[in-house]
Amino acid sequence: MTHEDRAAVIGRAMIAKQDAQRNLAELRAHAAHVGNRYRILAEMICSEPENIRFDEKTAPRLQSGFRPIEPLRIAEFDIQSIATLADGIRSAIAEAERANAEAAKLGY
Repeated sequence: MTHEDRAAVIGRAMIAKQDAQRNLAELRAHAAHVGNRYRILAEMICSEPENIRFDEKTAPRLQSGFRPIEPLRIAEFDIQSIATLADGIRSAIAEAERANAEAAKLGY
């Protein structure tokens, strides 16, 4: 293998490693956002279920204690999308491990 060939192989391995790490970080950031939305919903269910609104549906104004809140989007609370996200994260972890192992074989 020529020096140029080896440099190309190393370059591809490093790009694959960076791409895998970036993809995993993006998926985990999205998971944190989704988790935060579920946390907000869970807290509201426990403490103020009367103030929960989804999408643009208006809630009737109560005599006391009504706080207008930003409506939640129903589409954000889809169990199938969470399962897909979890599968994507597992795949991204496997890809990152594979890319790291390849880079390690090349000394990086």
